[in-house]
Amino acid sequence: FGGGMLLYGYGPGADAYGSATERLVNVLLAGNQAYGGSAVYAHHDHENDTLTILHNTIASPTPIDSPAVYVLWGTAHITDSIIVNHTTGIQRYDSTVTQDYNLFFGNTNNTAGSVSGGSHSVVGNPAFVNSAADNYHLPAASAAINIGANVGVTRDFEGQVRPQRCGFDAGYDESPYS
Repeated sequence: FGGGMLLYGYGPGADAYGSATERLVNVLLAGNQAYGGSAVYAHHDHENDTLTILHNTIASPTPIDSPAVYVLWGTAHITDSIIVNHTTGIQRYDSTVTQDYNLFFGNTNNTAGSVSGGSHSVVGNPAFVNSAADNYHLPAASAAINIGANVGVTRDFEGQVRPQRCGFDAGYDESPYS
């Protein structure tokens, strides 16, 4: 479980750790594989534990036969991210999952299990520079450019200012193209 990242959270009273709040910001998870949650598997112990995924690129150069993000319990918010080439982009199981302003491409199903939101999410080709060579930067032809929302993330993974031009880009890279 959790080929890229396995997260466990513990709510109040569960143990000394207290309530869990995890944030993944400007992360690239590429080519990871696992039975459940090939990129991220979130198994919280309490429904008030929260995972927030902002400006992440979750992709594989070839299709992967498992969900990219699998949320077992707790709450997850996924925004301004790119999810490419998975059986399911985001899968919810007995949890609360919201998503919006994301780019989906090459997934059999973009969401499964009553994931809410998504009225601003887009299906389109991110046209990565060269995913086979692990170059997941966004070229001018990318559908991820200017589709994001302002979620308070003002720099990308290389420290470049967000937004570069007309709007926020989805994914971990903020492209200089508009």
